[in-house]
Amino acid sequence: VRGATWGQGRFAGGLTFNGQNQSCQAQANEALFSTTTITVEAWIHPQAASEMAIFDIQDTITLSLRPRGSGVEAAFIMNVDGTLRTLVSSSPLALNQWHHIAGTFDGTVMRLFVDGQVGGVLAAAGTLTRPRRCEQPTIGGLCAGTGSWFHGGIDEVRFSGVTRYTDSTLPAPEPAPTIASPVPGTQVTPDGGVPTSVLPSKTPTKTGTATKAPGLPLPGKIPNVKQIPDVIRGPAKAARKILGM
Repeated sequence: VRGATWGQGRFAGGLTFNGQNQSCQAQANEALFSTTTITVEAWIHPQAASEMAIFDIQDTITLSLRPRGSGVEAAFIMNVDGTLRTLVSSSPLALNQWHHIAGTFDGTVMRLFVDGQVGGVLAAAGTLTRPRRCEQPTIGGLCAGTGSWFHGGIDEVRFSGVTRYTDSTLPAPEPAPTIASPVPGTQVTPDGGVPTSVLPSKTPTKTGTATKAPGLPLPGKIPNVKQIPDVIRGPAKAARKILGM
């Protein structure tokens, strides 16, 4: 955590960023990357109508906000076959409110979800390209530390090597039951053999959350590791995930 402060999150404690020089960064992990299926999602509470990065891996994947009228719009950017493809939400988001944002890629289509609804679809057949510049998953700013600082709160960030949502399987914003989080710094290998990195956090003994329902997990909640291979978990909620929060 680089200067961001712990405060009120969407479901409990989260990270607050000042919009000037604060971010949260994890170590790059090869196990997190899939070239054809990706989901990146987060709960956000924007407090400024400006260019702001929610999640970034330089020139590879970016989930961000852009000014639009008196509010902001969500943008999902991916490097597909060497070309940066940009998908922007069809409607603006109000400031000073919590919103759930998710971007997915299934090898043929990029989708952007805003508050549980499809906010945009873009044909983008190909594979994820990684220029391998700054590869540390970064929350609240650009991976290279060159700006687009987030102003507001971010909570329950998750980056997964699977396509969690589709046009017919939409994110559901309800909270879920809690389960104990793994010890920060350890790795868990769920069924399917995909490791989950656990990031250090302010209070490692906190609990994470998970869905008991079959199928896809609720947005922002830690899935049952025996059900679905996930990714990075950590910040914004004690060892919950930063990318997996």
